[in-house]
Amino acid sequence: MDFDAHDIFGNIFGDFFGGGRSRRPQGPQRGSDLQTEVYVDFEEAIFGAERELNLPLNSHCETCKGSGAKPGTTAESCKRCNGTGQERVTQQTMFGAMQSVRACGGCRGEGKIIKDPCSTCKGSSIVRKNEKIQISIPKGIDNGQAVRKQGMGEPGQKGGPKGDLLIVINVRPSKQYVRKGNHLYLDLAIEFTQAALGGDITIPTPYGEVTQQIKAGTQPGTVVTVKGKGVPNVRNEKQVGDLFVKLGIKVPTSLTSAQKDLLRQFAGDGEPEKKRFFGKKK
Repeated sequence: MDFDAHDIFGNIFGDFFGGGRSRRPQGPQRGSDLQTEVYVDFEEAIFGAERELNLPLNSHCETCKGSGAKPGTTAESCKRCNGTGQERVTQQTMFGAMQSVRACGGCRGEGKIIKDPCSTCKGSSIVRKNEKIQISIPKGIDNGQAVRKQGMGEPGQKGGPKGDLLIVINVRPSKQYVRKGNHLYLDLAIEFTQAALGGDITIPTPYGEVTQQIKAGTQPGTVVTVKGKGVPNVRNEKQVGDLFVKLGIKVPTSLTSAQKDLLRQFAGDGEPEKKRFFGKKK
């Protein structure tokens, strides 16, 4: 079986001796993605919002058009690596002389040397400046999800495209609702008489108040479902979750004597307290 001993030793010892036979990409390279974050209110996450961001971003220098060289001049090919951006290094080991390929020390792997650098970017080909960016936050976005702005990331190399900008959305919690997926959950206390007699109750939703009918004898902990009053699906805003309302009972903190007597009668104590008192005395 044919094999290449250099391939075997290169794979085994390449990392140990500084990079093996890995090659630095020579063609256009896409720029790196960037990430920032934005805070929005709970309601803005439901209904969507617009934001303008002012961010310091790297861009190709307009003076030298991203070449890094002074206008009217050009970068020269590196004589040390003949423009390849790589150089082969020989090292002595216990197995004899070993060769590895690494980025050229003369041009730092660029393959070119700029003798007359651009005065604006100092030869780096990159400048940093503040840019205003408009972003649309879609309806139904959840905490931790991100909005992607294509081509707003780091500049590419060797003519490659820019990366993307990822805006992570932080949603401030609501004082009323708890969100789980596209559904909302709400605790709502109703009057004792409403629970006992039944009828219409008013339920607050992010879209405004709605009226819901409950039956007589509704117990604490009963859950009422309000269809379509939850959160839109971020990928299809026509699909909206539901609002689940858990009912509690308001306990009166101040009652008149007449109201207390009525409650005692309801509890099965018979006649009001005063009548029973005088009745016993007789």
